[in-house]
Amino acid sequence: MKPCIVGIGGAGGSMLKPFLQNLDLNLMIHDFAGNDRLTYGDVKGIWLESQTADVEKQKDHYYGNSIKGQYPGYLICHGGVNEDSSTNTFLKNKYGFDLKAQGYDRRAEYLKGLFEIFELDENLKRLCSHEFGGYDNALSDYMWKIGIRPLTIISTGGSTSVKDETVSSAKSKRSKPLPELLRCFLKPRNLNSDQNTKRCDCILFLASLGGGTGTGFINPISSAVRLDEPIFPIFALGMLTEKGEDSPQTSEGQRDLAAVIALYDLLTKESGKGIDGLILMDGQILKERFENYSAMDGMIYEAMKPLLDIRNYPGDEQQDEAQAFRRVLWDRDAKNPMEQEDAIQKRLFPPVLIPCYYTQPDWNGDLKSLVEGALGKKGHVSSLGLDGRLFPCDPEKAERALVFIRGFFELTEIKKAVMDRTGLSEGKIKVYRKLGDSRSEDVLILLRNPYGGEIGAHKDKGTLEWRFHDIIAESIEYIEKNEMNILSYHSYKPLTKEYMWKYFYQSGGIKDQLYKSLKYLESGRKPFFCRELRIFGESAKLSQAEEQIMVSTNLEEQITCISRREAERLLMEKGIIH
Repeated sequence: MKPCIVGIGGAGGSMLKPFLQNLDLNLMIHDFAGNDRLTYGDVKGIWLESQTADVEKQKDHYYGNSIKGQYPGYLICHGGVNEDSSTNTFLKNKYGFDLKAQGYDRRAEYLKGLFEIFELDENLKRLCSHEFGGYDNALSDYMWKIGIRPLTIISTGGSTSVKDETVSSAKSKRSKPLPELLRCFLKPRNLNSDQNTKRCDCILFLASLGGGTGTGFINPISSAVRLDEPIFPIFALGMLTEKGEDSPQTSEGQRDLAAVIALYDLLTKESGKGIDGLILMDGQILKERFENYSAMDGMIYEAMKPLLDIRNYPGDEQQDEAQAFRRVLWDRDAKNPMEQEDAIQKRLFPPVLIPCYYTQPDWNGDLKSLVEGALGKKGHVSSLGLDGRLFPCDPEKAERALVFIRGFFELTEIKKAVMDRTGLSEGKIKVYRKLGDSRSEDVLILLRNPYGGEIGAHKDKGTLEWRFHDIIAESIEYIEKNEMNILSYHSYKPLTKEYMWKYFYQSGGIKDQLYKSLKYLESGRKPFFCRELRIFGESAKLSQAEEQIMVSTNLEEQITCISRREAERLLMEKGIIH
């Protein structure tokens, strides 16, 4: 797979930089159309930011202005909105939201509400479409069509469901001509086949979970992508911010609330409406292992390299196709693609993927030490930061393991080593072998949904249940103690404050749902976020049948988990295993 890597917000831009570093240090090319930079895995990327001052004060000026044709480039999310925009005037006067706002004050609900209004308010949609040449949203459509789309295979007509926006805009009788800034970038390009192969077949978002821009833009951009292509693979890597106060003196509770709102929204979008998988990393773990953010960003890049490596092991089947990877994430083993896609659509929510990474010199260890370096030794649940788990979890609870390994290992031995550590059956382990280099070997293991099935696991430090229980509890406390701060945001109009109150405090709102999530985590139920929740408009509800499926699955997993652990205890007492 060759992703278009999209860094969102300040932290996202920092995380993105190592992925776009030119492997040929003597090659200095800034060509937006060609993007002939020699990057690892042939990835492309762009930085999306809302703070103009942040991109202007870059010390190294690494990112150039995408609108000026510079690459690697940044794009200001509101760059296509003029100061006298009639759409923005309507939005501010009625709701108190501002399309030109600089930064978002750590409020995930601000951007969540802003984008939902464009789906709800028909007058606003008509006004936006008229002013912006058919755009449904002046921010998300701009970031997708101007910033991301040109770097993907969708821009080459590689998808049968894609309509060229330039043609459709020209044919629309109710649309004005696009502003010159947008029109110049939507002109059809004369792309040869070689250029087509350089474009990306999926999207990987990078964002901090706890800020404003990063937490708020993944879902709306994904929605814009889905209008072009419902099954285009979209993945996200979210970094949960470390504990304590940060440099702008933002409280931990406020950052946790922003992260929880973002996670809740990302994990309650059904297939074809949002992302296909969320890779989670914990900034607290990385902070304890590294001295500064630059080193942390470097670690994120190194950990993802086995996933991005396009040099397949000789004789192995082609493993680069992003659509195939997407189907594996949804855990579908149907015999043909049509059956797989039909099964995917029946899944409720996208999976959480916990990355576990380890590297060693090729002469220093064997396959067992490599796998244990990534997943920790059997029985070591709480060794935070002492092994390769980049988010707290118990590997033995995973539903599936995706293994990206670089080195010379037999396929059967790889599966056996992972089976021994996780307890997964062979059919639930997917191995992608890569060549790597001659000096070291490394492995990235993505564990799918490694939680649930055990009552009281939230009390065990080092489990995913424990980490989520902590940030959800902090979020609830912040909601209860900061009603004035949440609802009295300086620009909100009375109408918006009413909707915000209902979202946060009314029965069935986010506070109630988070209380339920705590109970689900405590009882071992999965998933613990159970239905889509909106600020504006009607929230999704699970049917009784779906609720019953979730309860039945939870009971089955609890029985299986308890039986397995009791069997292990008896075998250890008899000295059969250690």
